Amino acid sequence: GSSFTNFHHCENTTLQDADDRIFSTTVKAHYNIDTSIGVENIPFDRIFEGVRKTTLDVFAHDDSASVQATMYRMAELILKRFPEVRDVYYALPNSHHFTTNLAPFNLPNAGQEMAIFSPVTDFSSYITATIGRRGNKFQFSSVPAFSD
Repeated sequence: GSSFTNFHHCENTTLQDADDRIFSTTVKAHYNIDTSIGVENIPFDRIFEGVRKTTLDVFAHDDSASVQATMYRMAELILKRFPEVRDVYYALPNSHHFTTNLAPFNLPNAGQEMAIFSPVTDFSSYITATIGRRGNKFQFSSVPAFSD
């Protein structure tokens, strides 16, 4: 599941708080490996499969507070599991889906009755983050961008 609540609101805010949303995106992931131990000692295939599996597992099962929280959780697990990985970059463009207005057909589509959603073809956000090692702590940088 995915949610996005308790964020800053102002007179320009149009996004409503949502405890349960459709989390739809196309995941782009890159990672860098520390080769200082020698490339012959790095299990590239194991790392690739582990990064892929971790990304899919977290995306599918994590109860996400936000896209940024999911990206951080995926990268945090990868960095813990694979000490050879220096940093992980994710880009998860938001593909919003909102309930379809069925009132003209005298059909409910709100609350527990909510069942039909339509993708938004307009402007969505393009959320990126790089999570890397800095000493014994993870460093997070997120640069939101927008696409049309």
